[in-house]
Amino acid sequence: SSATIDNPAYRHVRADLSDPMVLCGESLFDEVFGTIPSSFNKLVLINNAGLLDTAYVGDIDPLKFTKLITCNVTAPGLLCNTFMQRFKECKGLKMVANISSGAANKNYDGWAGYCSSKAALDRFSTVMQEEQVIRKTGIKVYSIYPGIVETGMQAHIRGGTVDNFSTISKFKDMHEAGELYTADTSAEKILYILGSPMDHPEVVYDVRNVQVVPNIRTVA
Repeated sequence: SSATIDNPAYRHVRADLSDPMVLCGESLFDEVFGTIPSSFNKLVLINNAGLLDTAYVGDIDPLKFTKLITCNVTAPGLLCNTFMQRFKECKGLKMVANISSGAANKNYDGWAGYCSSKAALDRFSTVMQEEQVIRKTGIKVYSIYPGIVETGMQAHIRGGTVDNFSTISKFKDMHEAGELYTADTSAEKILYILGSPMDHPEVVYDVRNVQVVPNIRTVA
């Protein structure tokens, strides 16, 4: 996508994270991490890119499935790997937030690819955190469920059919009732978790179960 943030400290890097060849080279990682100084107070990697395709097993398109797994699992995994390689010895607070989904631990027909990819991301995150404890790096890893957020993905879901997603009416009803999170509401809760790690010691969090406490001291 194109740049949408107007801030002198913001730098936009455009890349297709569903393309395995993009992830196999060093140029993407150099673009993403190359200009970050080795001295910082706090550094956070947020992996938010994701794809969803609705199809029953037996009807899955091989190319779409490959792109989904690459974007949802391989890309965040390799970004975490490079983040560790480049910054594990640096001073300062280091955190990783992988944006997962409640679909990681629920069965939705037609979402075999999406549900399994988010379950994989959860497990990757918990194992990565275990490794940080063993090596005493102090790095904090999260896998966060952002809630059901009104995004282009939700519009894509509502545009499907009951033939390949039997619970589509649930998502349509929630949209019509105004029950979806806004992106800002979800982001506020994610930032609250990242700003108060001492109060959020686990790896997996669902923002729907997180209450933002005003005036609490957060880690800047």
